[in-house]
Amino acid sequence: MDALGQANYLYVFPGFSCYMLALLLRTFRWRVILQPLREISVYRIWPVLVVGCAANNLLPARLGELIRSYWLQLREDVSKTSVLATIVVERVFDGITLLLLAVSVSYFVPVLELLREIGVHAKVDWVLIAAVLSVPFLFVGAVIAYVALFPEKIESLLGYLAKALPGRLNILVEGLARRFVLGLRVLRSPRQTGMIFTLSALIWGSEAALYYFVALGFGMDSVFASTKLMIGVVLLTTAVSNLGLVIPASAGGIGPFEFLVQSTLMFFGIASGVASGYAIVVHLALLVPVTVMGLFHIWIEGVSLAALTRSSVSTDSNTSEVADFQSSRRGEL
Repeated sequence: MDALGQANYLYVFPGFSCYMLALLLRTFRWRVILQPLREISVYRIWPVLVVGCAANNLLPARLGELIRSYWLQLREDVSKTSVLATIVVERVFDGITLLLLAVSVSYFVPVLELLREIGVHAKVDWVLIAAVLSVPFLFVGAVIAYVALFPEKIESLLGYLAKALPGRLNILVEGLARRFVLGLRVLRSPRQTGMIFTLSALIWGSEAALYYFVALGFGMDSVFASTKLMIGVVLLTTAVSNLGLVIPASAGGIGPFEFLVQSTLMFFGIASGVASGYAIVVHLALLVPVTVMGLFHIWIEGVSLAALTRSSVSTDSNTSEVADFQSSRRGEL
C-alpha cells in the first residue's frame, strides 16, 4: 500500500506520548471511582488497568473487564462485583463524553451526512446506526444514575425479586446486587462526578491527539482547508470509531474500527488508500504498546492470560462474596 510506504512515522512518537498520557489519566479516573470502596494508589492501579486493556485487545467479548475486576480483587481485597460496577461507570462516561464530542463538532462538520454515508456503505439505515452509537450509553447512564442516587429503593426491589428464587440463589442474587450498587456509590458525590467527567474529557482529548499526529504523518493537513476543519474531522473520527465498538464484535475491535475510520475520512475527501493506511497505523498504535505492557505485567506476576481468564469467569470469587454477605446478614440479625 503506497500510503503506508510514504507516511512519516516520526509523528507516531508524539502521538504515542499522548496515548500514554490518556492511559495515565484513565488510572487517575479509576482511582476516583474506586475511592468509596477503598483508597488505592495509582501505582497499584496502573498494572491492573493495562492488563485489562491487553486482555480486551486479545480476547473477545471484552473479557478484559472481568479480568480487571478479578485481579483487583486479588491485589486489594475489594469485591469483584463492586469493581465491575466501577468499570461500567467508566464505560458510560466514555460513551457520553464521545457523544458530546461528536455533538460539539457538528456545528462545523456535517455529522448527520456522515452517518448517512456510513449507512449506505454498511447497508444499514443511518437512524439505526445513530441509535446503536448513542442509546446504549444514554440508557445505561440513566439507569446507573438512578441506582446510585436511590440505592435503598433498588436494593429493596432486588431483594423482593430475589425472594422468588430458591434459597441459595436468592442469597447469591441479593449479595451480588448489593455489591454492584456499592460500586456505584461515587456518583452520589457531585464533586467526584464532576471530576470523573473532567478526567474523561482529558482522556479523550489526549487520545484524539494521537489521531491528529498520525494524520499529520499521512499529510492530511494538505487536504483540509483549515486546521480547524482538520481538528474537527479528527475529533469526529475519534468519536465515531470508538462509539462504534460499543458492541464488541471482535477482539480489539479489529475490523469495525478500520471500517469506521476509513469511512469517516473518505467522506471528507481523503483517498481510500490513505484512509485505510491511516486506520491501520492508528489502530496498531492503540493496540500494540498497551498489549505489550499488559503481557509484561502478567509475566512478572508469574501468571498466564489463560489462567487469569479462567479464574475471572469462575464462580469461586462470587461464592466467597456471597459467604461474606451471609455473614453480614447474620450480624445484622
